Amino acid sequence: MKLSLSLLVAAALCSSILKADLIYSNFGANHAFTAGVGLTPGYSAVASSFTPGARYALDSLSAAAFRVGPDTPDSVVFSVYSGAAGLPLSALESFTLSGLSYAAGESDGTSYPALTINSGILTASSLVHPVLEGGQQYWLVMSGVNPGDVTWNSDGNGVEGAATLIAPDILNEVPAHWSALGNYAQGAFEIQGTLLPGPEPATFLMLGSGLIGIVIRQRKRFKR
Repeated sequence: MKLSLSLLVAAALCSSILKADLIYSNFGANHAFTAGVGLTPGYSAVASSFTPGARYALDSLSAAAFRVGPDTPDSVVFSVYSGAAGLPLSALESFTLSGLSYAAGESDGTSYPALTINSGILTASSLVHPVLEGGQQYWLVMSGVNPGDVTWNSDGNGVEGAATLIAPDILNEVPAHWSALGNYAQGAFEIQGTLLPGPEPATFLMLGSGLIGIVIRQRKRFKR
């Protein structure tokens, strides 16, 4: 019984090293963002950058987006990308967020019901939990919508660091490519993750030695 209790305590101590944490957020106070303006794909995708301050496993993301009206699709794809040379590089994980709201107002002579307004913040949980390295730039990319159908609302703090995917130039054999958007505010988003431990090897050795000592002492007691 004492041996099992000791092992449970040791496991609890080890698991406490890992903790859920905020990796990045550009929302204002109380998750405020700038409604009515933001990033919208001119071709197929737009992106906002973030740089973790430490090493994390991705757990979830939240973003503020609205569709322009009831006749447009109510879902959008957000993807976490690695970065290179200050631009998105390749997707680490993608999420389809459904239930996009649209603002009340007039469009093509149709009045939108006021009940369609809500916070506009959608959240998705990670299934892959890719590791995000501290100090490296990553990107949250919005895609999966037609140009102008969805607006990724601007962040609540005016943080810059956005990019857009440029359409391919078939005539000149130029493929689709990312381009930085100067003086554009990011789309509003938040990234949550689990802080991954990174103690020195000596710390691991001390912890392991201590746990082994506990087990040996408990076994000696049982033999007596």
